[in-house]
Amino acid sequence: MNRCTGQIRQMRSTDLRRVADIWLRVSISEYAFVCEHTGQTSEQFWGSKLVQMILDTLAVDGYAIEVDGQIAGFTTFDPTNGYIYDLFADFPYQHKGIVGPALINLAKSLRPYIWVTVYQKKVEAIGFYESQGFLTTDIRPPEPGTHQIKVKMEWWKAGESPDSCHPQRILDTEDNDIGSR
Repeated sequence: MNRCTGQIRQMRSTDLRRVADIWLRVSISEYAFVCEHTGQTSEQFWGSKLVQMILDTLAVDGYAIEVDGQIAGFTTFDPTNGYIYDLFADFPYQHKGIVGPALINLAKSLRPYIWVTVYQKKVEAIGFYESQGFLTTDIRPPEPGTHQIKVKMEWWKAGESPDSCHPQRILDTEDNDIGSR
């Protein structure tokens, strides 16, 4: 990798503590709105999801990006259907154009089709994915319990149709992202 994007590598089991720390701190801060209708604080809600996040991370492909020798962010995605479970940048690296674009470009290089669900309230995140070539293709009904709406966003290689890249994409109904843990 060049010096502008950091060093991307496959996650190791020794990364789990740092990755879980990034996930939990960012989730508590950036996704507090998810808990509005749950009767829980953001710390309680996301803290209760931490073990499942670790198990999910171990079950799919995970990649970390290091900047100056420290994990600055990570992504996890399903290599069979292209679903991005997580894409997180630690606070000092957010909005710098380093972590997110580099990890999305990695996913694009590994799959002809990738997709993600994003909370509709995360306008900035939707804008980020749009800037990376994703299109909003579906608006999901409110989640039970949290009452939050998600949008499905998809990207596929130029010259390909989404259905030729992943014929089951229309049937994908399971929300596998952080709000479903």
